[in-house]
Amino acid sequence: PLPVGMVLLSQHIRNAGIKACLSGDGADELFAGYPYFKLDQLRALERKQGGISPELAEQYRRVYQKEHSNKVMLWFPSSDWHKHIFQDRECEREYISSYIIRERSTLGYRRRLFSASVNAGQALMQEQTREFYQSLSKCAHNGVDFNRALSKQQLTNYIFPVQGDRVQMSHSIEARVPFLDNDVVSFAQSLPPEYLMDMKHLQEKHILHESFKDSLPAHMHYRHKQAYHSGYSWDDFSKDKEGRRIWKHYLNYSHIKQSGLFDPLFVKGLQQVNRLAPSHSSIKCKTDMLLGNVFSSLVLLDQLNPQNLQREAQAVC
Repeated sequence: PLPVGMVLLSQHIRNAGIKACLSGDGADELFAGYPYFKLDQLRALERKQGGISPELAEQYRRVYQKEHSNKVMLWFPSSDWHKHIFQDRECEREYISSYIIRERSTLGYRRRLFSASVNAGQALMQEQTREFYQSLSKCAHNGVDFNRALSKQQLTNYIFPVQGDRVQMSHSIEARVPFLDNDVVSFAQSLPPEYLMDMKHLQEKHILHESFKDSLPAHMHYRHKQAYHSGYSWDDFSKDKEGRRIWKHYLNYSHIKQSGLFDPLFVKGLQQVNRLAPSHSSIKCKTDMLLGNVFSSLVLLDQLNPQNLQREAQAVC
């Protein structure tokens, strides 16, 4: 839902007559704001202990309880995550990363989802990604640094192209990113994990909360991170009357085939599996995520169509 939400937000900002705005892009990547930073810390501890102690089981329970409301943690609830640990035998290191777990666990689905031309490009990207993982393992001191480096890579490969600069500039909006100032980036990279996460209280971006608590209202001092799509999944979206209309418009066979990006028969199969899968099951979350990616891609393809952009520019003028 992120790219679609940014399209709507950018339209709202432009209609309000605002041409430049501040963006928080980079804060979650640099200061460990995403829920999986905490989850992967617990997984690393489980790996180190060789099992789940009562204390660790309680922490797992608290993490899932805290993150369940915004469903971010349910991107991929994997019970076989042990199979997808990145291991560098040359350096005798291993890293647990939700990014890698999600990527490897959905690889078969994604190969069947995309068209042949897209898969050819993805094969090259996957090879470059593996090389990137390998290079990180030789310089990362801990799992948090490894995951932060992967997160920052996503700024270039996903966030800016899909929901950041490209979407904003298509609406003639310039976003400023203070968290990506060179000095801020250098400072964040020097911080140890305990400055980034308070695992006792499950507080993300710990140093930011502590640094600015005297400048913020009391109710925001230790407010839990909520993504702006919190509490909503694509399954929820397609059940809403207007959402269902938009969903059907973009996910019909002819529309998908015309895009040339996805296999329309496989997308149809995903929809059928998603409808029948039990709520919060692994297969439900996998198909929900994949269908959301298809839908978001088709919406963006439509929004960034040159003819549509020309109409937007004429409307601004």
